[in-house]
Amino acid sequence: MANTDPAHWFLDAAAVPRTPAFVRGNVVRPLIDGAAYMQDLGDKLARSAMGDYFHFAGWRVSPSQRLSPLVPDSPTFDQLVRSLIAADVQVRVALWYVFGSSLRGSGLLPNVVTGNAALVESVLAAGGQAILDARLARPYHSHHQKTCVLSSGGEDYAYVGGIDICGDRWDTSAHENAPGRSQEGYEGWHDVQSVIHGPAVAQVWLNFAQRWNDSRRPHTVRWMPGGTVPPPITAAPPEPKLVGTHNVQVLRTLACGVYPFARYGEQTVRLGYERAIRRAKHYIYIEDQYLWPCSVANDLRDAAARGVKIILVTSREYSVGGPLRSTHISMRHRLLEHVRGSNPKNVLTFHLQRPDYGGDIYVHSKVIIVDDCYAAIGSANLNFRSQTSDTELQVAVVDDVTLASTMNGEPVQVCRFAAELRQALWTEHLGLMDGGTVADPIVGLGCWPSAERPAQRHHAVWHAVATPGAPVARLLVNLMNPRTDCAAEPAPLG
Repeated sequence: MANTDPAHWFLDAAAVPRTPAFVRGNVVRPLIDGAAYMQDLGDKLARSAMGDYFHFAGWRVSPSQRLSPLVPDSPTFDQLVRSLIAADVQVRVALWYVFGSSLRGSGLLPNVVTGNAALVESVLAAGGQAILDARLARPYHSHHQKTCVLSSGGEDYAYVGGIDICGDRWDTSAHENAPGRSQEGYEGWHDVQSVIHGPAVAQVWLNFAQRWNDSRRPHTVRWMPGGTVPPPITAAPPEPKLVGTHNVQVLRTLACGVYPFARYGEQTVRLGYERAIRRAKHYIYIEDQYLWPCSVANDLRDAAARGVKIILVTSREYSVGGPLRSTHISMRHRLLEHVRGSNPKNVLTFHLQRPDYGGDIYVHSKVIIVDDCYAAIGSANLNFRSQTSDTELQVAVVDDVTLASTMNGEPVQVCRFAAELRQALWTEHLGLMDGGTVADPIVGLGCWPSAERPAQRHHAVWHAVATPGAPVARLLVNLMNPRTDCAAEPAPLG
């Protein structure tokens, strides 16, 4: 039977450096694909006015990206942020500082370098506050959180998920090359963000405030923009306001020994995944771009061995070629062979492609759903770096509202949020009119392709995992998937 008690799924107070360990009374809306997220964010920012705030933290930004590219003469993200500053909205932007950003404009470095530095320069020039943040354990680690907190129309909201505001990311759920989409390498881009309203916003706000108020210089290149310590955030977090039925647990990854506000780091993203996977009775559904070795693989293997269906939706190819691609193939093969273990028929792997001529739909989402009861959306990938060394942010949701459903034909009670999120994702991938066809997740697996029936179903393609060729260099593995384990003692948030 499925379990709908949030205390069953969530980490307890001893494991979470937040009080309370999870927050009741929220409304969380999943925003599937970039068009939905950027439209929602743009609508809220359009209602922001004097006295409001906008706190934005990102891995990568394209200043020229439009939140509403189908609307003629709509502003770019840079123009929109500058207009907020002009309207006396308190704007703070914290973007990852990439080693070598001083070579911006040389044409030798990727867009993540040029865009981040350009937006920080623009915000500072307009009178806002912005930093390029290199406060990490190693240069090859990254600030990977994709989150913002804002006030608009007298209410506070937080966004947490996997979507960067940059090229490639804006796409509709049809993935049909919509006008206005900027392509940098992929004909389609699947991703998921969430918008939160309610008491959990304060915990996301505190995450930003802690990073912002770090008293160390964001980076040490004195002539680069955003390298001085900005004025601290002294305001109190948003007041809790009960607005809905969603219980929310905020989960983070922070490397140990790096942050003054979290001396022992934090690995609640990993702990949250492990707890949910260990409690699975029927199925575990994961969307993730990489699927690289990490400790969670042991729990997935054990779940498959006890009869739980493991459904993995991933990207078909790695985003970089050459030896990095070979290393990716090797790491993915290693993880999946480990997870398959003694019961490979319970591990089902798919990627997404356009149905017309097979153009890739890149899977960038970071989602886990278990037994139609527990769901988590965020920035963390299934690999060591997202679970130990990079900064990540995830929100887990268990809904107090339950629905009568079936699991492999047997009657069960499930949680509305998780069940409806899974059905929405499966409806998109399988080209269904609504989620009713896959309301029972175990029966609904018959709608997906399989090794016996590999024909593509709408976007869903059976993923035959490539076999590694030549051995890969251990140095590349360590650079792409670094591991930085933390001590057990957590540090408090706030």
